[in-house]
Amino acid sequence: MWRKKKLLMTFIGIITIFTVSVIQSVYGQSSHTLVGNPKTVHWGYYSSKIEPVLKIDPGDIVTIVSPHGVAAVYEAGGIPPDQISKELRDINAEVKERGPGPHILTGLFISMVQLQVTYWRYI
Repeated sequence: MWRKKKLLMTFIGIITIFTVSVIQSVYGQSSHTLVGNPKTVHWGYYSSKIEPVLKIDPGDIVTIVSPHGVAAVYEAGGIPPDQISKELRDINAEVKERGPGPHILTGLFISMVQLQVTYWRYI
């Protein structure tokens, strides 16, 4: 019984890898990195009127680097200034339009077709 299950799982794995490879070759998968900086973030609000900063195609991989917080608060809490990213310092200094919420949001990005999120992984 165990051998049949193992064989079935191996077969499913091979079919999945083959299917993903075909999809990637058909769609020409690309990889993008969207880094939060004063030109790619908005603070404290979300709106459909925000212009997209990145356009993606089906199957593309997007890595989002999203700084958060207030540099001065981190420094007051004892975090050395050299451990606070330049992007966060720039965002704190340059982003003047802020909504009622406390969060820095990186994006917006859009897909040329309906976007389906398979999973999120926080690094």
